[in-house]
This record gives sequence, structure tokens and C-alpha cells, in this order.
Amino acid sequence: MRKGIVAILFTMMFLVSCGAGDAEKVAEKWLTAFWHLDYETAEQYSTKETIDVLKMFAMLEERVLSDSALAEAKKIKVKVKEVLEDGGKATVIYTTSAIQEDQTIFLVRQEGQWYVQMTKDDMFGDKDVVVDPDTNPNIVADTTTTQVTGDTSAADINTDKATEK
Repeated sequence: MRKGIVAILFTMMFLVSCGAGDAEKVAEKWLTAFWHLDYETAEQYSTKETIDVLKMFAMLEERVLSDSALAEAKKIKVKVKEVLEDGGKATVIYTTSAIQEDQTIFLVRQEGQWYVQMTKDDMFGDKDVVVDPDTNPNIVADTTTTQVTGDTSAADINTDKATEK
């Protein structure tokens, strides 16, 4: 009797772990939760770094989205187009009913389970993102480029005077 119960428990654990570990299923669950703004559910399929990003999204959502925008988000459909697994990493290409262009997320396998791996750098690229609270705390500046316009002759004159002394 005891051996039968142990065999049933192992079988159930095997079936649950196989289904939960599939990269495509994890991506579908995470993407649906993310696009529906259900960050708590998305956290279940997220690495620690991804959870930090989701918390940032949740804070922004509270400040800027109306009730009608939240309701519209729940209608978004996600379609996983392709999953490319390479050992403990996976790249998932998908589209949504909101954005038909191909988009990509990345998954990593940790302790036999797939989790979405997204960092702040993934969201903002290699750009230095700066918020200037003196002007408008809601404006984010891209500081990856510098452009000088207008008359720079005053700067040249000051440079020349500095070298004359």
C-alpha cells in the first residue's frame, strides 16, 4: 500500500514538473499576465531581476493608467511565434493584438524550471536614463548623444583668452 502511494506521488510530481517547465508555456503565461497588467501572476514565472522590473511597471501603472486603459489591457491577446532553446536559455519571439511586430523575451532555466529574464537594461538598452526633477519629474532624457546648436563663438573666445594668459 505504501509503495503504491509513493509511486503515485512520484508520478504526479513528474507530470507537474514536466508541464511547468516547458519554455513556451511559461512564456505564454508570463506574457499574458504582463500584457494584462497582472504583475503578481507574472512574478511567479520571473527571475529576481524581472520581479524588480515588474515592480517598476506596477508603480508606473498606478500613476498613469486610467480604468478604461486597464480594462483594454485585459483584452490583449498574445501569440508565441517561436521558441529557440539553447541549453539553459531560451529566446521567445511573440506578437500581441496591440503590437503586431515581432517582439522578444528571454528565459533562463533555474533549478529545472523556466523563468523570464528581463533587466532594466533590457527595457532601456544601453542608454543612460536621467530624470531631471528640477524641470519635470515625468520627463526622461536620453543622454547617449550630445548635440550643440547655435553660436558657439563665445566659448571659442573664452578658450582663446584662457590660452593667452
